[in-house]
Amino acid sequence: MMPRFFEYVEEDWIAQKTLELVKVKSETLAEAEICSVYAKELESLGLEIFEREVSDSRFNIYGRLAGSGGPGSLIFNGHLDTIPIGDSWPPRIDESKVFGRGSEDMKGGLAALLAMVRAFKLSGTKLAGDLWIAAVVGHEDSAAAKDGPIAMCEDINEGVLKGDAIVIAEGDSELWTMSTGSGVFRILIKSKLGATHTNNITFEINPIRFVSRVIDSLYELQQRMDNGPSHPLCGKEKIDIGLVQAGDYYNRTPELSIIEGTIRWLPGKTEAEMRHLITDLVSPIAKAGNLEFSVDFLMSREPFEISMSEAVLQSALRSSEIAIGRKAKIIGKRVVGDANIFVAKTGIPSFYFGPGYQSAHSNNEWVSAESLVCATKFYGVLALDYLGESI
Repeated sequence: MMPRFFEYVEEDWIAQKTLELVKVKSETLAEAEICSVYAKELESLGLEIFEREVSDSRFNIYGRLAGSGGPGSLIFNGHLDTIPIGDSWPPRIDESKVFGRGSEDMKGGLAALLAMVRAFKLSGTKLAGDLWIAAVVGHEDSAAAKDGPIAMCEDINEGVLKGDAIVIAEGDSELWTMSTGSGVFRILIKSKLGATHTNNITFEINPIRFVSRVIDSLYELQQRMDNGPSHPLCGKEKIDIGLVQAGDYYNRTPELSIIEGTIRWLPGKTEAEMRHLITDLVSPIAKAGNLEFSVDFLMSREPFEISMSEAVLQSALRSSEIAIGRKAKIIGKRVVGDANIFVAKTGIPSFYFGPGYQSAHSNNEWVSAESLVCATKFYGVLALDYLGESI
């Protein structure tokens, strides 16, 4: 027997609501309008609203659907901001797909959460435990420094909103339960020679030779990673480089050289260990070249993983069979998201389940209405299974 709220999960309503949200431009640090719009949507559905100012005119929006006094509480989360609009405009609905910046990442998920609460209201479905919807700013662009997700963690730790688990309404329609750690590293290599005419030194002591040796050493580290531990959900650890800068003139040695790249590590290890690992690789090379160096991490997040024994994950597996007609897969990724922050800063088990992850950040971003319906049903069944229904 299907839950009675399914009858009120309407594809056209969800698609139109997604389109409405997409039409509100909300690039990172310019989210004021979407904050107001989403708060009004939650309030219109009867949720108790809490606005948490993150910076001027930028708010995290928390909505509480109070239960009947049951012991559990569950937070559904999403981010309100998008990457720059680019060529993904104007928004539209075409062949049962919603197109436009943020449609898949992740205003479709936010609309599905509204559709879930709406279906509960129309069907008279009441929960035993408290359900929270937490919509945050400052997710996408590094300029915001994850200020919205971090503020949400502070509010959880201070008891402003409460949850025994966090479900992020983003990503594949599977249970994404782990991610590697990830860091953007920068190696600065400074020559004690300063900028020197190449005629006045031997090639042997040219700093660029030693920059090349550092690059080779990082490649050798990747080879060791390829032969090292593997995680069943995401595979091997990975390091790579994307930027090398050395020198400013064809016959002058570089005073400062820069290497930047990314390193991704498995659960059980830390950023500090990765920093030491890279430092230990560079140190003997710098010493041999009479060079000064530093290793810094510009951005980093620790890995996260939740156990299969977590009650919310078992509930999610049961819920997927009812909502999408199959048991969702347990997956992991070598990319990071806000769950890395939530788990590290609050200790609350967190995972992702979204309406899809095929076109995010592309200029042809879209989300299908069918997948939005599936996501809405999943969120609703999960809420009922985990929090209980008030009879």
